[in-house]
Amino acid sequence: MPETVGIPEMMDFSAVFPVCEAFPMRPPYDLPPLPVSTVQGCSVVTLPADIDMLVRDHITATLHQVLQEGPAAMVIDMTATSFCDSAGISVFMSAYRRAREADVGLHLAIANPRVRRVFHLAGIDLVTAIHATLDEAVHAARTASGRP
Repeated sequence: MPETVGIPEMMDFSAVFPVCEAFPMRPPYDLPPLPVSTVQGCSVVTLPADIDMLVRDHITATLHQVLQEGPAAMVIDMTATSFCDSAGISVFMSAYRRAREADVGLHLAIANPRVRRVFHLAGIDLVTAIHATLDEAVHAARTASGRP
């Protein structure tokens, strides 16, 4: 009969995976607020250059808060975004569901071709238009919401 090896109930991984001050394992709690503005009657939320798991919850909370305010249309401005992984897709999908439930038009402005490719590969361009500039996204949002 083979001998079974017990697994320690509590393993201390701190020596193997130390958390350093420069790159904490958890997102910092003092993230600056995301810029939120109104441009030609549309709520615009400007996202950071890097979108990953460290900022996912912060961005999601901001987008949900703006959607609770009941805008006719919302533009997610990612024109300054140069890196976006699957966390960005989950952020968008969460906001998309909320916007659809609230009957709010949701539009994306993504300038970086690599970031646009991530959204294309995930099929996001099948549920909403992706615009290359903020002006294009705001114009489309205003037109879709019936504002001239």
